[in-house]
Amino acid sequence: LTPTSGGGYQFTPRIWNGIIAYSVVDDTPPQTTITSAPSGYVNSTSATITFSSSDSNGFFQWQILLSNWVNWGSNSMTFNDNLPQGSVTFQVRAVDIYGNADVTPATATWIVDTIAPSVPSNSSPSDGAYTTDSTPTFSWSSVSDAVIYVIRVDDNSDFSSPVVHTTSTTNSYTASALSDGTYYWSVAAEDFACNSSGYSPTWVFHLDATAPNTTITSAPSGSVSSTSATFGFSSSESGDF
Repeated sequence: LTPTSGGGYQFTPRIWNGIIAYSVVDDTPPQTTITSAPSGYVNSTSATITFSSSDSNGFFQWQILLSNWVNWGSNSMTFNDNLPQGSVTFQVRAVDIYGNADVTPATATWIVDTIAPSVPSNSSPSDGAYTTDSTPTFSWSSVSDAVIYVIRVDDNSDFSSPVVHTTSTTNSYTASALSDGTYYWSVAAEDFACNSSGYSPTWVFHLDATAPNTTITSAPSGSVSSTSATFGFSSSESGDF
């Protein structure tokens, strides 16, 4: 028989004790596919990767971080809390029973990041501040590895019913109109892997955007025969006149 060109199966006839025998040579490598693996940023030093081969016989070889190839008889590999921080590259290739290895190993790459960003520092409104601005702008320090900030504002110090609970990609946020009252606020930073810094210390501020009403309670009226007078007045709120 004529051998196939470009690889594949080659049948070589041999005569042994009057019997024609054929040896089979397979020089076509199998194809490898990664069926599941981490991707992007991952906040875990553990990972499970599953893979398959176009040839049901044979075995696999894998390597990580371009280390030596490791023979493997299973179609999955699990790392338990032993991956380093930073970029991780996992490669796997199928090998058939004839020793043909996939010349284009399947590759998975992801970034391990389990380190939380620093806690932001509150800036404004300052702790204990009084303001008449019903749409206050909250600001805090930038955190170098943060990609998003989570801000919360509540009229309860336990943040059980926040009036603001939102995110910002910058180190400030302007609230929609708030009602008069006392408010508490804090902010947290998150990175690409969703690691959270935890919230900053809680600050309190007092909002009063409503002007008080003033009432004159006593005063001269009409024509008086004195160059002296006493006036009495009151306000709808405590404060100064």
